[in-house]
Amino acid sequence: MREPTPTLTVEDFAQLFGVRTDTISSTCRALITKHDFRYRLLSPKEQNTLIQTINQKNDAHEFTRSGASAKERWQRGWEENMREFAAAGYRLAALTPKYIRKNRPVRLNGAYVMPVDPHFEKNWREIYREWLFGTYLADTSIINEFGCGTGLDLAYLAKRFPEKELHGFDWITHSKTIIDLLAKKNNWNMQGRVFDMFSPPQNAFHIKDSAVFTFSALEQLGRDFEPFLQYLLRAKPKRVVHIEHIQELFDKHNPMDNVVLAFIEERNYLRGYATSLQNLEKKGVLQIERMHRIPFGSLYIEGYSYIVWKPL
Repeated sequence: MREPTPTLTVEDFAQLFGVRTDTISSTCRALITKHDFRYRLLSPKEQNTLIQTINQKNDAHEFTRSGASAKERWQRGWEENMREFAAAGYRLAALTPKYIRKNRPVRLNGAYVMPVDPHFEKNWREIYREWLFGTYLADTSIINEFGCGTGLDLAYLAKRFPEKELHGFDWITHSKTIIDLLAKKNNWNMQGRVFDMFSPPQNAFHIKDSAVFTFSALEQLGRDFEPFLQYLLRAKPKRVVHIEHIQELFDKHNPMDNVVLAFIEERNYLRGYATSLQNLEKKGVLQIERMHRIPFGSLYIEGYSYIVWKPL
């Protein structure tokens, strides 16, 4: 007899988020019911083959590297999204970044699984965003996203919290254009701003008592995160929420974790940021409200863990 296909339940989502099941809202529960979260656990042989393939790509240096020199690549990427957005009649679906892939294995609880629904990760992200933003961004009147890209998350926030003032910061001018188009076409209280996290201005934009978040944006800074971190400390927002990979939470002796760590190193992704926050907390500069690893991610990386902190 064939074993039943496992599926993610409300209890599974709560465990992934690191919270009690009874804290999962009715909206999240409805979304979980709406989507198909069935999957197949890859066999040990399939797991090993996949790990070997990824490691071989790392060793062959097949992946592009992040950093300030990658700006032109992001310029082309957001320009492509901007054109597709206009060609699609300004439908929000056209804003989905190209790095959210479909029909590929994903990482789940320390193993690779193959989803039934090709949009498994995109749908998972939708529920995660509803929970995380509802938990940590609901109590401020102004929300600022740094590294906002195509504005997909700001568009969600504009619908979720229509009473709030939203600002999108990105180093690519096409990103600002998309944000301003979203505001104009939908009559949203939203504004785009050009901002370079590698070289922030000395005078901080007025974000005191507001919320700041990043979503897979800090990864591009590699080890060059100090200027942006100091910017946030000067600006003194009410709360900072980072949704990123947290390199310090991986175990280099675990084969699945080592795949991620090698990928982070090869791509020159964010490293050492959580350690810096912890050191500053010991000095009384800031307070870490929560840091949690979420064991879910794409083929190469777990990028949905979160750190929540505030300057003191």
